[in-house]
Amino acid sequence: MGLPADVRQQLTQVELKSLCREQLAALFGNEATTPQAELLQDWAIEPCTATAQDNSFSAHHAAAPPNQTATGAWRHRITGIGSEWSVEFPGYIAGAIDAASVGVQALLNRQSSNLPP
Repeated sequence: MGLPADVRQQLTQVELKSLCREQLAALFGNEATTPQAELLQDWAIEPCTATAQDNSFSAHHAAAPPNQTATGAWRHRITGIGSEWSVEFPGYIAGAIDAASVGVQALLNRQSSNLPP
């Protein structure tokens, strides 16, 4: 949601949901301010999902790996296509689309070169 974990933890669920509705209204119009249901899950407060170090970072997403193609035993067997693998937009929906496009192109290139998928 664009707020660091420590900032989110200082806000109530009501405040967080209100901020979400404001953002949705800016994107989709005033009708988005009255959803049928609201569910908010902050994974940063889940002890089995996040660590103290996860919560100490800013709102910026992690840098992408140097390339999407694995090396070593995984070379030509696995390609990262999640948003975190995007060089330009890691951690965002645009990054997932970018990484998927690059990953599919890499797969097609391997197929046309008769390399293992």
